[in-house]
Amino acid sequence: MKFGVRVLIALCTFILGVVVSAVWHLIPGRTSSPVATTKRVMLFQEANSGCRRGQIPSVSLCDLVGDVDRYDGRLVRVEGDYQQPRNVQSLTEDECSARVELSCNFNNEACTLIRRQALTESGNSPRGVRLSLIGRPYVKEDDGQRVIGIQVLELKDVTPAPAAEIDIQQAP
Repeated sequence: MKFGVRVLIALCTFILGVVVSAVWHLIPGRTSSPVATTKRVMLFQEANSGCRRGQIPSVSLCDLVGDVDRYDGRLVRVEGDYQQPRNVQSLTEDECSARVELSCNFNNEACTLIRRQALTESGNSPRGVRLSLIGRPYVKEDDGQRVIGIQVLELKDVTPAPAAEIDIQQAP
């Protein structure tokens, strides 16, 4: 008796699913038109322009900060000096006084890897370390100020800064 009821419920569920699917596809405007598909493809291509065949554009930190709206949400490779004052990780470039906050997703290990490698390369002091990373720039409002950040997706390289830069940074 119980087995028969279960089979009947399963059969009714299957039939209901088929009917709903058929009705869904028969209602005008519910299917993808070639125009809508083309628009989605064009938007995707525009969002990822410059990334053909796995190439990610390299952008200087000065260019990124100078024209952040151009790069907002796009995949870029960027390089800068690593800073971590008061638990806020950032990349800086002294040439143009550029500063970009680094942020990571909850499960993204890139920021932990950045801290570890930065400390290793600099002898347990994150001063004087240069990072190269891939991420998506963004702009947010924080207490009425425009803050530029980059969501870190992948750490590419950690190198010690040239000796002259380290001496300047460590000077009192």
